[in-house]
Parts: sequence; C-alpha cells; structure tokens
Amino acid sequence: DQREYLEVAVLQVDLKTQRRTARIAEVIHRAIPYPVVLVLVFDGVCALSLAPKRFSQAEKGAIVAEEFFTTEWIAMAVRVRTPVQQAFLDSLTLAGLPQTHYFAFYTALVDRVIALDCARLNGQYRIGPVPGGDYAAWREQRRQYLARCHELESRIADCRAAAAKESQLDRLVDLNVNIKQMEGELAQAAARL
Repeated sequence: DQREYLEVAVLQVDLKTQRRTARIAEVIHRAIPYPVVLVLVFDGVCALSLAPKRFSQAEKGAIVAEEFFTTEWIAMAVRVRTPVQQAFLDSLTLAGLPQTHYFAFYTALVDRVIALDCARLNGQYRIGPVPGGDYAAWREQRRQYLARCHELESRIADCRAAAAKESQLDRLVDLNVNIKQMEGELAQAAARL
C-alpha cells in the first residue's frame, strides 16, 4: 500500500564541481518518480546517492522521497581507496544483493550506504548484526545512533565556529569544554553503530 518498486534506474551524473552535490542529488531524486541509484562523478572520484520513495499520504498518485542518502567521495583508482571504501564497493556486487524484488534490492543498497557512513565514524564496515540477531531492531537502533552522531557532529561544528569568533577567554573555555564533552558523547554513540 505504501510503495511500488517496479524498476530501479541507475543514472550517472558527471559534475563540474563538488559544490552543492547533495542539493543536485535531491533535485534529481525528487524529479524522478521511481527509485534511482544515482552515481555522481567528479574528477576521478564518485559518490552514490539513494532516496527510498513511497506514495504520498497527502496527494493521491504522488510519490515522495522519504530520506536522502549520499556516500562520501570515493576514489575510482583502487590504489587510493581506503579499506572501508573497498569493502563497501565489494559489497555492491549483484550476487551479494537480494534479488527477490526491487524493494529488497534497493533497501540492501541503502543499508550499505548507511554502513559506510557508520564506518566513517567507527572505522568498521558492517552491514548486518551479529549472527542470530534481530535485523529489523538492530537496523532501527543503528539509524537512531547514526542520527545522534550527525546531530553531535553538527553541534560540535557550530561550537567550533563560535569559538573561532569568541574573544572572551571565559566564554572560549566554556565552548571548548562543551566541545570535549560532545566529542566524548560522539565517540560513545559511534562505538554503538
């Protein structure tokens, strides 16, 4: 009732600059009413962008993108890639992805992009829970911890920007203490990913 995945399009977009990449990906995902695997390419690096889609609850017949997922830039030259990036690319083989239906296929791709984002924070590329674990519960918990990590990263960046402009020593000390505290919280949340 919520989704219809009759096909998955794979599009490559060659960019002239890396600026506003997320916005470009978002516009393309919103313009195409079915699931898209968007490969963004710029000067020897690429990024993968996905956006799960569902039927709109407000407007009959309309399709909306639920979330937007875009990887970090990955070098196309094998010698330059990190081991985590190589593990991510290796996990994208068709033989290793579900082929029961397009929704399962697309969801598996989203899980791999999320795993890459988690690996950026904790250094471990892991797609699923420990053997025998509840995949759905683990997946939801992972998304919550990842959202918390993103929130903390944003707050840390804001505090660093404020600290760079601060001229009062006592206020600067307070900002630095807050940054250290948030960095500790970030490390704890990242360890749970």
